Amino acid sequence: MPPFTPAPVERPKHFSMLRDFHLADFFTLANAGCGVATIFLAMVYVGNASAAHFLAAAAMAPAAFVFDVLDGRIARWRHTHSALGRELDSLADVISFGVAPAALGFAAGLRAGYWDVTYSFRGQEYRMQMTRPPGSTVTVNEQGEPRA
Repeated sequence: MPPFTPAPVERPKHFSMLRDFHLADFFTLANAGCGVATIFLAMVYVGNASAAHFLAAAAMAPAAFVFDVLDGRIARWRHTHSALGRELDSLADVISFGVAPAALGFAAGLRAGYWDVTYSFRGQEYRMQMTRPPGSTVTVNEQGEPRA
Protein backbone atom coordinates (compact mmCIF):
# COMPACT_ATOMS: atom_id res chain seq x y z
CA MET A 1 0.00 0.00 0.00
CA PRO A 2 1.45 3.40 -1.02
CA PRO A 3 2.17 5.92 1.70
CA PHE A 4 -0.57 8.50 2.44
CA THR A 5 0.13 11.95 0.99
CA PRO A 6 -2.25 14.76 1.89
CA ALA A 7 -3.79 16.76 -0.92
CA PRO A 8 -2.27 20.22 -1.34
CA VAL A 9 -4.28 22.87 0.44
CA GLU A 10 -5.36 25.72 -1.81
CA ARG A 11 -5.11 29.04 -0.12
CA PRO A 12 -7.88 31.50 -0.85
CA LYS A 13 -6.83 34.23 -3.22
CA HIS A 14 -6.10 37.60 -1.70
CA PHE A 15 -8.98 39.99 -2.42
CA SER A 16 -7.81 42.62 -4.84
CA MET A 17 -9.98 44.96 -6.85
CA LEU A 18 -7.08 45.70 -9.18
CA ARG A 19 -6.97 42.09 -10.29
CA ASP A 20 -10.45 42.59 -11.76
CA PHE A 21 -9.47 45.53 -13.97
CA HIS A 22 -11.18 45.17 -17.38
CA LEU A 23 -11.22 47.01 -20.69
CA ALA A 24 -14.43 48.87 -19.78
CA ASP A 25 -12.68 50.29 -16.73
CA PHE A 26 -10.24 52.17 -18.96
CA PHE A 27 -13.19 53.93 -20.59
CA THR A 28 -14.60 54.69 -17.14
CA LEU A 29 -11.26 56.26 -16.20
CA ALA A 30 -11.39 58.33 -19.40
CA ASN A 31 -14.89 59.50 -18.35
CA ALA A 32 -13.55 60.56 -14.95
CA GLY A 33 -10.54 62.20 -16.60
CA CYS A 34 -12.82 64.32 -18.77
CA GLY A 35 -14.75 65.39 -15.68
CA VAL A 36 -11.60 66.34 -13.81
CA ALA A 37 -10.29 68.19 -16.88
CA THR A 38 -13.56 70.14 -17.02
CA ILE A 39 -13.14 71.19 -13.40
CA PHE A 40 -9.51 72.24 -13.82
CA LEU A 41 -10.12 74.09 -17.09
CA ALA A 42 -13.07 75.92 -15.52
CA MET A 43 -10.81 76.98 -12.64
CA VAL A 44 -8.18 78.23 -15.08
CA TYR A 45 -10.89 80.17 -16.94
CA VAL A 46 -12.00 81.86 -13.72
CA GLY A 47 -8.38 82.84 -13.09
CA ASN A 48 -7.47 84.32 -16.46
CA ALA A 49 -10.76 84.64 -18.43
CA SER A 50 -9.38 82.98 -21.56
CA ALA A 51 -12.28 81.88 -23.75
CA ALA A 52 -10.20 78.97 -25.06
CA HIS A 53 -10.08 77.43 -21.58
CA PHE A 54 -13.84 77.76 -21.14
CA LEU A 55 -14.54 76.22 -24.56
CA ALA A 56 -12.16 73.36 -23.84
CA ALA A 57 -13.90 72.77 -20.50
CA ALA A 58 -17.29 72.79 -22.22
CA ALA A 59 -16.03 70.31 -24.83
CA MET A 60 -15.07 67.82 -22.12
CA ALA A 61 -18.72 67.24 -21.10
CA PRO A 62 -19.78 65.55 -24.37
CA ALA A 63 -16.53 63.57 -24.36
CA ALA A 64 -17.31 62.32 -20.84
CA PHE A 65 -20.76 61.27 -22.02
CA VAL A 66 -19.31 59.33 -24.95
CA PHE A 67 -16.88 57.49 -22.66
CA ASP A 68 -19.71 56.77 -20.20
CA VAL A 69 -21.83 55.21 -22.94
CA LEU A 70 -18.90 53.24 -24.30
CA ASP A 71 -17.86 51.76 -20.96
CA GLY A 72 -21.34 50.32 -20.44
CA ARG A 73 -21.52 48.93 -23.96
CA ILE A 74 -18.08 47.37 -23.73
CA ALA A 75 -18.88 45.76 -20.38
CA ARG A 76 -22.09 44.25 -21.78
CA TRP A 77 -20.42 43.18 -25.02
CA ARG A 78 -17.59 41.40 -23.23
CA HIS A 79 -19.85 40.10 -20.42
CA THR A 80 -17.42 41.41 -17.82
CA HIS A 81 -18.11 43.28 -14.64
CA SER A 82 -16.29 43.80 -11.38
CA ALA A 83 -16.65 45.46 -8.01
CA LEU A 84 -14.01 47.97 -9.03
CA GLY A 85 -15.89 48.76 -12.24
CA ARG A 86 -19.16 49.45 -10.44
CA GLU A 87 -17.56 51.74 -7.86
CA LEU A 88 -15.37 53.46 -10.42
CA ASP A 89 -18.34 54.10 -12.70
CA SER A 90 -20.31 55.68 -9.85
CA LEU A 91 -17.40 57.92 -8.93
CA ALA A 92 -16.81 58.93 -12.55
CA ASP A 93 -20.50 59.78 -12.99
CA VAL A 94 -20.52 61.97 -9.87
CA ILE A 95 -17.44 63.82 -11.09
CA SER A 96 -18.42 64.18 -14.75
CA PHE A 97 -22.16 64.79 -14.39
CA GLY A 98 -22.37 66.35 -10.94
CA VAL A 99 -19.32 68.34 -9.92
CA ALA A 100 -18.02 69.29 -13.38
CA PRO A 101 -21.27 70.95 -14.61
CA ALA A 102 -21.45 72.89 -11.34
CA ALA A 103 -17.86 74.10 -11.80
CA LEU A 104 -18.60 75.00 -15.43
CA GLY A 105 -21.74 76.90 -14.42
CA PHE A 106 -19.82 78.78 -11.73
CA ALA A 107 -17.15 79.72 -14.27
CA ALA A 108 -19.83 80.88 -16.70
CA GLY A 109 -21.14 83.34 -14.13
CA LEU A 110 -23.88 81.48 -12.28
CA ARG A 111 -22.79 82.77 -8.89
CA ALA A 112 -24.97 82.29 -5.84
CA GLY A 113 -26.92 85.29 -4.66
CA TYR A 114 -27.88 86.99 -7.90
CA TRP A 115 -30.75 85.52 -9.84
CA ASP A 116 -33.99 86.26 -11.60
CA VAL A 117 -36.66 83.56 -11.83
CA THR A 118 -40.10 83.58 -13.37
CA TYR A 119 -42.40 80.72 -12.50
CA SER A 120 -46.06 79.85 -12.83
CA PHE A 121 -48.17 78.59 -9.93
CA ARG A 122 -51.89 77.81 -10.32
CA GLY A 123 -52.12 79.83 -13.51
CA GLN A 124 -50.60 82.93 -11.91
CA GLU A 125 -47.17 84.04 -13.08
CA TYR A 126 -44.70 85.14 -10.43
CA ARG A 127 -41.31 86.73 -10.75
CA MET A 128 -38.63 86.46 -8.10
CA GLN A 129 -35.51 88.53 -8.32
CA MET A 130 -32.49 88.89 -6.12
CA THR A 131 -30.04 91.66 -6.84
CA ARG A 132 -28.35 92.00 -3.45
CA PRO A 133 -25.68 89.76 -1.96
CA PRO A 134 -26.90 86.96 0.31
CA GLY A 135 -27.41 87.98 3.89
CA SER A 136 -29.03 91.34 3.26
CA THR A 137 -32.74 91.77 3.96
CA VAL A 138 -35.10 92.30 1.05
CA THR A 139 -38.51 93.76 1.84
CA VAL A 140 -41.44 92.96 -0.42
CA ASN A 141 -44.78 94.60 -1.16
CA GLU A 142 -48.22 92.91 -1.19
CA GLN A 143 -47.55 91.32 -4.61
CA GLY A 144 -44.30 89.79 -3.44
CA GLU A 145 -42.11 92.17 -5.46
CA PRO A 146 -38.96 93.55 -3.83
CA ARG A 147 -39.01 97.15 -2.66
CA ALA A 148 -35.99 99.40 -3.01
